Amino acid sequence: MPAAAKCPTCGHRILQTSVVRICSNCGAFLPDDGVITRPTDEERQIALPSARPQVVTRPPALTRKQSDQSDAVPYNEPGIIPYNELGVVPYEQDERQLAPLRHLPTPYDQQNALQTPLSAQEMAPVASPEWVDKKKLPRGFPRRPADISGTLIYVQSQLEKPANDILVMLIKGASDILWSSSTALTQQNKDKDQEMVTALRVHLEDGSNRDARIRGYLVSASLTIGDVISLWGTQRQGTLHVSRGYNHTSKSKISTRGSNVSFAILLTLAIFAVVVYLIAMNGGSHIPWLPF
Repeated sequence: MPAAAKCPTCGHRILQTSVVRICSNCGAFLPDDGVITRPTDEERQIALPSARPQVVTRPPALTRKQSDQSDAVPYNEPGIIPYNELGVVPYEQDERQLAPLRHLPTPYDQQNALQTPLSAQEMAPVASPEWVDKKKLPRGFPRRPADISGTLIYVQSQLEKPANDILVMLIKGASDILWSSSTALTQQNKDKDQEMVTALRVHLEDGSNRDARIRGYLVSASLTIGDVISLWGTQRQGTLHVSRGYNHTSKSKISTRGSNVSFAILLTLAIFAVVVYLIAMNGGSHIPWLPF
């Protein structure tokens, strides 16, 4: 038998011995006469690397002292475990079918009830005779129907500069002449020359919305979104400037406290009226203690 042989099937060169007569590359049987025959099942299992026994090396067992210190279980001695006894189970695909996902609503789905806007009838408050029933209102309210009656859907309070009213500007100028002050005090008064304005938006019974404004600080009824209110006032540039109001939800009157600007205007008007009265009583003669 030659020292080396070449496999006629795959061309792999093999060092032949008296035991090995099978190609380690393709598993073909190599006879001495050069005729290639098919190996038996037993010879093929021996030649395949997967059928060879695998050696599993395990660390040595711990001593009793080391086991007590580490609370570890001692290992068994190393041994040889055949491949077919390792307990390897091939993966089997689960043939169960997953349940289909339920239909989720999308923002563009016309049949989605969540995206359907409410109609005007659903948003409109329930009609109540309490809005126009004059017996339910406190004394001092107008006998005519309210200019705005509905549900409050927006409320915001903020400080604003007063509107450029000619009468207000004249009275303010007269007050500056009567009380001349230093530059610092004048600047401080300009910073305080603001008034509190509460902007409202009311949803009416017919489904429309109306805007209203309340000047001054609210001192009685507090306004909350969802309250049913009635407002009286003057219409200016599409907005109702409220002079009186009533909150039907809390059964309270809507009243305000004037700001510093309103107090200064009232004080100036009072002083101006007193001066005119004194001049009229003296027959138009000059009053010595007046600055003019």
